[in-house]
Amino acid sequence: MRKIILSIAFALCSMAYAQAQLSGGLKAGLNLSNISNLDMEEDIDMKSKIGYHFGAYLNAKLAEKISIQPEVLFSTQGSKASDSEEDSGYSYEYDIKANVNYLNIPVLVTFHVNEMFNLYVGPQAGFLLSAELKSEATEEGPDGKESYESSMDMKEYMKSTDFGVVFGAGVNLPAGLNASLRYNLGLSDIAEENEGDAIKNGVLQLSVGYRLFGN
Repeated sequence: MRKIILSIAFALCSMAYAQAQLSGGLKAGLNLSNISNLDMEEDIDMKSKIGYHFGAYLNAKLAEKISIQPEVLFSTQGSKASDSEEDSGYSYEYDIKANVNYLNIPVLVTFHVNEMFNLYVGPQAGFLLSAELKSEATEEGPDGKESYESSMDMKEYMKSTDFGVVFGAGVNLPAGLNASLRYNLGLSDIAEENEGDAIKNGVLQLSVGYRLFGN
């Protein structure tokens, strides 16, 4: 945590010395997220789910090839599982989703390969906004079909902050547009109490941004 706080402080100080080279804008895109080691039951395998993110970014150019880019992003993340089976004339289907929403603040060190392409890496702090476990099940048999739904608030069982590292690549496009592909690798156990393997976030993000000011 201390290293991340120092990194954010360094970024803010650097931006103060780079006022003339500031640029910024908005961005949004898709998530493919997973929560590792989130085992509901032995026969339930949690897999990746699709979500989205949106927010804003600032970019402070420190040198010809180096800049620092802090961002603030709302991000929908989690995992899901689904399966079906048949037994003695009955069929069963179920869907389980772990929906977690974060306010993520990455601080990225960006290396500009050329005017078009860039690579970046940096720490990220995530602040948990909400967490819900939602399940839907359907049972069909000789007497008809029945459906069941349930949900549970998971926020009290999860830590309020998540820390990780972000790495990826981006491209600058005409008309102020840009695109990037990154992976957010969670480093901390997000469970409040956990005696097993660490439960961590992992998110692949595809983003499109629009520069509102600066070069």
